[in-house]
Amino acid sequence: MKDLAGKTAFITGGASGIGYGMAQAFAAQGMNIMLADIEQGALDKAVAALSDETNVRVAGVLCDVSMRDAVFEAAQKAFDEFGKVHIVCSNAGIGAGGPIEKIPQSDWDWVVGVNQMA
Repeated sequence: MKDLAGKTAFITGGASGIGYGMAQAFAAQGMNIMLADIEQGALDKAVAALSDETNVRVAGVLCDVSMRDAVFEAAQKAFDEFGKVHIVCSNAGIGAGGPIEKIPQSDWDWVVGVNQMA
């Protein structure tokens, strides 16, 4: 795909870090952007900032990628908003801190749930 203008990118973990960087890069090429993130405040700020920085359509959707139904709902919102999605960046990911032998099982479950579903 050489001409990205007018196409749509869907980016999980898109409110910050690498996800937001990808959104900026795609927007610079004229792509519409759907950001998906679990943090509503960060998502709202990212959508507003990207909208201010660019001349493309930008939308956001709250999404916990460890929950299959939430991912399907977020995808549907992208289709409803933009019609088609041309690029999907499954970028959301997390890590637990501390020595491996001290990480609680609940943290492992969270990390695996997010990183395998994202």
